[in-house]
Parts: sequence; C-alpha cells; structure tokens
Amino acid sequence: MGLFCLAGVLAGAAWAADPLGQAVDATLNANKADKASQQKVDGLDDATRAMLDRYRNALWQTQQLNVYAQQLEQLAGSQTARSSRWSASSPRSTAPNASCCR
Repeated sequence: MGLFCLAGVLAGAAWAADPLGQAVDATLNANKADKASQQKVDGLDDATRAMLDRYRNALWQTQQLNVYAQQLEQLAGSQTARSSRWSASSPRSTAPNASCCR
C-alpha cells in the first residue's frame, strides 16, 4: 500500500512539474473564477432590471396622478364657476322661504 501512495505522490509531483499540467490547472481555475464573476454580473443585471421596472412603474403612476390632478382642478374650477353663477342668479333674501318647507 505504501508503494502505491508513493507512486501517487510521485505522479502528482510529476504532474505539477509538467508545464502542460500547470496550464490546464490555471485554465480550470480561471474558468471557475470566470463562472463566479459571470454569476455576480448576472445577479447585478437582474437587480438592475428590477429597479428599472420599479422606476418605470413609479414614473407611469406619477404621470397618471398628474393627469388625475389636472382633471380634478378642471372639475373644481367648473364647480366653482357653476356655484358662482347659481349664487349670482338666486335672490338674496334673509327670510326663509316658507314655500320650500311645506
């Protein structure tokens, strides 16, 4: 058994001293690092897209609320004008109208 372990150690030492083996090891390590880096980039891309979607939704909602606010202003203006016209055309009496309460 000791002979097999010694042979394995010697084979490993020969592999490590081999320039081709070192190149293969370096390539494998670089590939692992590249994969980890790409996963990080993909995660950041996903997060960026999610933030962009939230921004676009908030922008759309803001635009819709601005349109709604303009509509409310127009409605309030027309109601004020209608109220002013009604007040101007109604008689100004301080006595209660008896005919309205029968």
